[in-house]
Amino acid sequence: MALVRTNLTAAMQAGDISFVPASLVGFPVVNTILGANHQPVWIQDELMFITQVNAAGVVIVRGRGSDGQRAVFHDILSPVVTSSNPADFPALATGASTLQPLYLRDVGTLGSSQTIDQPIEDQRYGLNGASAVTITVPAPTLAPNGVQMSFTSLTAVAHILSGAALFNNGATGSPFTTITFPAQVGASVTLEAWNGLWNVLATNGTMAYA
Repeated sequence: MALVRTNLTAAMQAGDISFVPASLVGFPVVNTILGANHQPVWIQDELMFITQVNAAGVVIVRGRGSDGQRAVFHDILSPVVTSSNPADFPALATGASTLQPLYLRDVGTLGSSQTIDQPIEDQRYGLNGASAVTITVPAPTLAPNGVQMSFTSLTAVAHILSGAALFNNGATGSPFTTITFPAQVGASVTLEAWNGLWNVLATNGTMAYA
C-alpha cells in the first residue's frame, strides 16, 4: 500500500506511548497485536512503531524516537503518516542515517494557541489550527544571533505571532508586537534573532504589523 496521512486529534507528549488519529485508514486491524515486524508510523519528524490498535481507536506504539530521532511533543493536528510496507517511506539521503537528520532544522506543527520555547537551533513551524491560533514568541537571548524561525500557514485563517516589541521589519514603528497573517494557505514569515529581537527576513503574503 502507499503512505497514508492523517493527523492527531489531541496533543502527544514526549513520554506518551499511544495516540488517537483522526482516521484509521492504513492502520492495522483493530485488536490485532502485531508480531516482531511492527508497522512504522511517522509523526511530524519522529519515527515510532505500532504494536496494536485497540477498540477505542487508540494506537499503541513502541520505540519513541526510533532510529536516531528524538521523542518530542506533538501538538494537536500534527501530521501522522504510516504504511504497512516500510519500503513506502522515502529512502535516506546520501550520507544521512535518518529520514530527518538532527543537523537539519527542527520541524513542528502548531494546532493551538501557545507560547513556544526559546529556540537553540533553526526551527520550522506549520500553523495548522482550524481557527486562528496565536503563537507567543519568546525574546531571543543575546547569545544566539542568527538563529532563525520560520512559520507557514497550513490553513486559510489569520494566525498571529505575538511578542512584546520584538519584531523588526524595516518599517517605521519597529519593533512591532504582533504579526497577523493573511487568511491564506502558504502565508509565511521567516524571523532571525539579532541583539535580543527578531528581524523579519522574508514574508509570503501581506502581513499586518501592530
